[in-house]
Amino acid sequence: MHKWARTQTLTGQQLRRDETLNKLEPLLAFFATFVLGSELVRQMIRWDMAVLRESPWYNEILEEGIEIGIQRGIQQSIRQEVLSGIELGLDLKFGDAGLQLMPEIR
Repeated sequence: MHKWARTQTLTGQQLRRDETLNKLEPLLAFFATFVLGSELVRQMIRWDMAVLRESPWYNEILEEGIEIGIQRGIQQSIRQEVLSGIELGLDLKFGDAGLQLMPEIR
């Protein structure tokens, strides 16, 4: 049995002193943020954001976020181009009367 297995409560200092527990600190802190909030947990364990940014999870989440942002930007751009084409077509075919339909199309 590990020396900390019988302990019911652990302090941050105990976590940092024990090599095995020290490795669990980021994981425990991650789950604690769901209950306590990021800012409070960051203050409690003195998280270094630079260390978190080096985490494989952080990089994976960041890459997914970037990809989602790119896809949304592409979709918005395509939608805007289609609407511009419709507007141009209405203007050429029907003039101002056709342009009055644009608010309903949007």
